[in-house]
Amino acid sequence: MKIFKKFLKNIILALAGICLAIFLAEIFVRIFYPESRDHVLPSGLYENDRYLGWKLSKEKSANHHSKFFNVNYTTNSFGFRDKKRIIQKENEKYRILLYGDSQIFGWGNPAEIRFSNLLEKSLPNVEIWNLAVPAYGLDQQILSYQRDAVDADAVIFFVSEYTVDRIKYEYVYKKYKPKFVNDHSGKLKVILPKEPTAIKSFIDNSIKWMYLPFFLEKRFYSSSLNVSIYKEKTDSNKPKMETNDLVNKLLLMARDIANHRDDTIIILCSNPYLGSKNLEDFCIQSNIGYFEINLDDKKNEFIISGEDGHWNSKANEIIFRQLLPEIKKLTSIKSNFLSQRIFYNNTIR
Repeated sequence: MKIFKKFLKNIILALAGICLAIFLAEIFVRIFYPESRDHVLPSGLYENDRYLGWKLSKEKSANHHSKFFNVNYTTNSFGFRDKKRIIQKENEKYRILLYGDSQIFGWGNPAEIRFSNLLEKSLPNVEIWNLAVPAYGLDQQILSYQRDAVDADAVIFFVSEYTVDRIKYEYVYKKYKPKFVNDHSGKLKVILPKEPTAIKSFIDNSIKWMYLPFFLEKRFYSSSLNVSIYKEKTDSNKPKMETNDLVNKLLLMARDIANHRDDTIIILCSNPYLGSKNLEDFCIQSNIGYFEINLDDKKNEFIISGEDGHWNSKANEIIFRQLLPEIKKLTSIKSNFLSQRIFYNNTIR
């Protein structure tokens, strides 16, 4: 009995020592390396989703503090970083649903300076619902539109090297996501995200507030997936975005959903250097609207920093000015869905 008590005491002392070491290490990282969580959303802002992998939590607010910015993220009753919205559509309002990842979400920027907010402020007859979720791939954007979209006039999907790259994986940023594959007949089939195990969920919930795990991961561990997603930042040559068979099928799927809902569909492509000519040609041939953002950012003028490649306020202002006349044209020909599509295929190139 005495031996057991002594053993139990040693175990408790060892666990206490480990907890104290972790606590001190956490304090050390928070003081000297607070940027360790810069690439992570504040805890409590997202939740698991059986269909999409993850989504933003409804009616939450949190500050994202990094060495480059200190900004508030607030979500509405629909679970998006957007103003308060109502489902019922006003007859005089032209409603656009804007999907994307952290760039469209406005990572590191106040909501009011995002190009979507600037457009809506300048166009009183237009609603632009910002439905972006950080780390979403093109596939998740389309699935979100398919499942949760409200009545609208147009839908815009954001295509970049990142939103395309993510469609190849079923596990990114320590989260499971849906993945599309071709079935035996060559048609698209979606594989839903795996359910995280109880142990993984417990561990994730236990450490989601900590800085230490991200500090250790950044310095001592680099998964092949993360290298694949961010390899473009270290390559000396500009990357080429492949508009492969899967991307084309996803865009056709999005087009068919939009057609069924009488929505104009537009692809918003991030930069001309991504080898997007094939994508533009495919969109035109497939009766899909296409617009290309042009940011000549050789001096990193339009991103928060070289370490944080998200668009800054200057980039959002430029994108706003590029899109403003096109949105005005789109809303001015509201007469019928077909005329909108013909207009876009012949003018926005």
